[in-house]
Amino acid sequence: MKIDNKGLPFVVAEMLIEMQQMNNRTTRLGAAMHEVRDEVRSSTDHLIDALTKKTGVMIERLISHDDQLKNHNGRFSQLENLPR
Repeated sequence: MKIDNKGLPFVVAEMLIEMQQMNNRTTRLGAAMHEVRDEVRSSTDHLIDALTKKTGVMIERLISHDDQLKNHNGRFSQLENLPR
């Protein structure tokens, strides 16, 4: 492809326009990626908070049940040691 001196300013102008359009697209894509990253981070934080709360409740219940079992085991041992 041969470009004469008259067509060169046109080609340069077209290239500049294309570069600006690509820059605009890249900027929009970067902004969209940041938005998605922020949404994912927020969702992850909410998920971690929810799991932490649920796990805490479950652990408290397990400890309570363990305490109840120890209490029942102690009572059962006392009953076994009663004279017959």
